[in-house]
Amino acid sequence: MYHHKPIGGLLTPSNNFRMKYGAMENWDNGGVWRGHVITLAGIYPDIKIARYANASNKDRWNSDEIFTATIHETAHRQHVKAMNAGYVQFWQVSGQIQESWAVAVEWLLTGMEYKSRGITNYGDQSYNASYLAPNYEHYPHHFGYQYWSLSMNSISDKYTSLFINLVDNYNENGVNTFWNRPTGSVNDNVTGYNLATIESNFLKHCYGLSSLSTQLKANKPTGVTDQQIDNLLSSY
Repeated sequence: MYHHKPIGGLLTPSNNFRMKYGAMENWDNGGVWRGHVITLAGIYPDIKIARYANASNKDRWNSDEIFTATIHETAHRQHVKAMNAGYVQFWQVSGQIQESWAVAVEWLLTGMEYKSRGITNYGDQSYNASYLAPNYEHYPHHFGYQYWSLSMNSISDKYTSLFINLVDNYNENGVNTFWNRPTGSVNDNVTGYNLATIESNFLKHCYGLSSLSTQLKANKPTGVTDQQIDNLLSSY
């Protein structure tokens, strides 16, 4: 999909740049990561995707989780491509911007894929991925990755809903309509941005929240105010 199908205007991986995808049985680094990007001499990316969380308990990932992890890791490679100086510039970008961007891309593309397969609300705020543990928010298709908050996030402040909230038109602040789900705390009155436009026009200028704020205000859609942008970014 990422290489050969329409992906909402996002950049596609170039055919003249070597990439390697690897399917693994287990992910044995002491954690439960599904995907990982490594580089050879800082140049060629190897993307590894595991079927099980680890070797001991054989906690199997669902097919859409494997798919979305592959999209996420490929999005990191494309983020590098969007930067003027490649890896030299990419490694100056904060972990929060790096990971939040990849989360948003996987949310968008996985949603496109599974909606086309008949799950019309896949990746929306109403979609309850019931096979996930309650309040487990790592996957962006679970409730559309709304209701993220730093106070309850178990994997650091990097994997946020920031770029998703620039695109969607749903404000989760104060909303709690599903069982065993936290009340939304991000004040998201921002909508109308487009991931493809961000990637093409100003992602290369975003290193942290400050520079992101500058770029968002300089390129804001009609109806979005600087104060709304400030309110949204204050949650991250």
